[in-house]
Amino acid sequence: MKERLNYIDWLKGIAIITVVMGHVTAFDFLSLTDSSKSFVNRFIVSLQMPLFIFLSGLVVNYKFESVIASSKKLLYKAWILLVPVILLGIPYALWRGFTIYEFIINPTKYGYWYLITLFELYVVYYVVFSYNFLHDTKYEDFMKGCIIWILLKGFAHININNEDILNAFQFTQLVVYWPFFFVAAFINRYKLQDQLFLNNNIFTISLLIFGGLFIYKEYSSIDNLVMYLLQFAGIFCIIYLIYKIKDKNNVILNKLCHIGRSSLDIYILHYFFIHVAYMKIIGNYFLKYPNFIIETIVTLAYSIVIVYCSLYTGKLLRESKLISKILFNK
Repeated sequence: MKERLNYIDWLKGIAIITVVMGHVTAFDFLSLTDSSKSFVNRFIVSLQMPLFIFLSGLVVNYKFESVIASSKKLLYKAWILLVPVILLGIPYALWRGFTIYEFIINPTKYGYWYLITLFELYVVYYVVFSYNFLHDTKYEDFMKGCIIWILLKGFAHININNEDILNAFQFTQLVVYWPFFFVAAFINRYKLQDQLFLNNNIFTISLLIFGGLFIYKEYSSIDNLVMYLLQFAGIFCIIYLIYKIKDKNNVILNKLCHIGRSSLDIYILHYFFIHVAYMKIIGNYFLKYPNFIIETIVTLAYSIVIVYCSLYTGKLLRESKLISKILFNK
């Protein structure tokens, strides 16, 4: 069995909590249109999904395997990532008043886009990087990852007028998030964690870049490449702070670990809890009387309630052997 890395689970716990916080501000406290007016939302969404994707790449299996073994792993990934989209994502969309066709061509799949995109990232990585004859040196591997990104961007540009097709297959998100997944997988393959995540100089530079670019972004628009720089800087700041305490243990870290190990359950179920209560009065209050600290505390507290509701609902579903087998392949 693959060894669990506590610091990865801590980071996954942080990531899923911020995901829920972002969705609470966007769909519960405010509307998706008004969410950009919330500083908390703007801060969270600049990092939450890139961090989640990065962590997935950081634990991807990079070792050479036979075609059959790799295919089995992809089938397993397809089951645990795509089945919830069908069995939970589509019912959620119908519950919210959308049609199946609208669900298919929606670029976010009403929140379930992440599962499809993550599966596609695994497919691209396994096809290109899991066989020995495609591995030479780390520099050539890195160039291959860059070339893959260029090819993906080129395909998306050529088919830019076929927006429904690109949305149906999450191709735009695949292009956007490939750099995060690949860079993390590259770091894992060549065991660069200590070299990068414990380097105080890298942390300092990342902190300055993230702070400077985030402030600049608040007052002016930035292009996509600069946004990547901001997001990677933020990711390295967060990971540095967690990685340096990876051998420690306390109550908060144990709770984060517990949440991180159930992040898939939380992700696929939390949408159903976000719309249970009408909380627009809270969002409107903070728009009228902005207070970053209080808004963060309130959003965090409410999001943790949703996190635990989703977590224990997932545990309840897993108690049924039939549901657990169909939905989670366990």
